[in-house]
Amino acid sequence: MSCAISENQTYVILYTVSRFNFSQDKYPTKMPNQIYIILLFILYRIADFLEFLHDVWVFIKLKILPPSNGKISDFSEIVKQTHSLPKLPKHITILLGNEEPSYRDLTNIILWSIAAGIPFISFYDHKGLLKKSEMQLAAQVEEEKNVGDHIIWHNSKSAYKNGYIGRRIHAKILSPVDGRAQFANMCKALAQEDIQI
Repeated sequence: MSCAISENQTYVILYTVSRFNFSQDKYPTKMPNQIYIILLFILYRIADFLEFLHDVWVFIKLKILPPSNGKISDFSEIVKQTHSLPKLPKHITILLGNEEPSYRDLTNIILWSIAAGIPFISFYDHKGLLKKSEMQLAAQVEEEKNVGDHIIWHNSKSAYKNGYIGRRIHAKILSPVDGRAQFANMCKALAQEDIQI
């Protein structure tokens, strides 16, 4: 919330208040209006001060105080917020851009999906870099996941096995060599067409 009264208006209000004659005989109807203006001015200044205090607190909280273990708080916050949602997706596909894949960000996406209860996640990397270093991503996810969580990697080297107890997510890394390039081109062509319904 910001103050809607500018500095020029502040001087006008103070000048008006100083020139105001408080005798009830001369200006009986203007006094309530002037009091409302003064009260509004005071309320705006109080709101500005409270907003300033809030900004200082956020700065202290984010910059000065040491960060807590984000993994536990993020996980519990996601679990708490997703329980109130009526529907969750069953499968999420992440399309990677031109930049180098961030294993930290991809690990967080996988862990947040487990926390939300999303059972399937796919990553599509049009360069194929992620597919070449899939084991590095899997190692980082294994290092940071909770004890009862299971990530089931679907690639040509590992076979899916039944019998996991606890939360689990199925992860697959796709690249153009998987034959998905034709599917992506078809989706792009459909998106560019003007479809009349």
